Amino acid sequence: MLQALQNLSSNNTPSGPFTFTRSWWYQSYNLYAYDKSVNNAKTEQLMTTEKSSLPQRPAQSALPSPPNPIYERYIPHLDSYFCLSIFGNSDPDIDLLHTWLNDPRVDQFWKDAATREEHVKWLKVRYDASHILPVLGSYRGTAGDKSIYEPFAYYEIYWVAEDKIGTFYSVKPYDRGIHMLVGSSDHRGPHRVKSWLPSLAHYIFNDEPRTERIVSEPDCRNSKMISYLESFGFKKTAEVDMGHKVAALMILDRDEFWAKCPL
Repeated sequence: MLQALQNLSSNNTPSGPFTFTRSWWYQSYNLYAYDKSVNNAKTEQLMTTEKSSLPQRPAQSALPSPPNPIYERYIPHLDSYFCLSIFGNSDPDIDLLHTWLNDPRVDQFWKDAATREEHVKWLKVRYDASHILPVLGSYRGTAGDKSIYEPFAYYEIYWVAEDKIGTFYSVKPYDRGIHMLVGSSDHRGPHRVKSWLPSLAHYIFNDEPRTERIVSEPDCRNSKMISYLESFGFKKTAEVDMGHKVAALMILDRDEFWAKCPL
């Protein structure tokens, strides 16, 4: 056992001592990822289209189907687990999304309030876009029963090179972006953000080792979200006019995230 720990140590010497850093532990992907996921050194392979060179990526169909988690992490200060899964398209899933998008607090910045039928089409657009991964955020075990899931958020994880925001800075092929919507009023507040925002970055950086940056582009008027992002290492690099909003271009660097390791 001692030898096995030495082999895994970040300070591996034949005679010891050996140490484990916090960031090393959280980069041990198999502790948090779904079964059969792959996380190792990868070479950069690009596929060329008429518009640009895009990264070759595994099909999203290779991910566990909902409601099976693609990521899970225990949150000590909540005594519960934060979980990510692919957002489903069942009637209860659609009802949940429809309710959230029509919440005035959400619609203030998302501007996607609509009928249920329109939201079915809205979600289908996300499913059909190969560069977008619609994700459900849930807590497991908040009420003490570890088998109960409480859905509270909708996220989109996307490849920036194929998104409009990628035209506003020097994008790299494996940069990823996030859109974030907390729909449940019972799961808002700084203590909740402290659990899910760094976990979201944790999943993204571990899911694809070649991802060097995570991008977020909240409305520049959304000072609360910008403050949350900055507290976990995102830096505001510009304000950009995207037509439907003036966005704060927020960028999180992989090395800076792991140096801070806010998990």
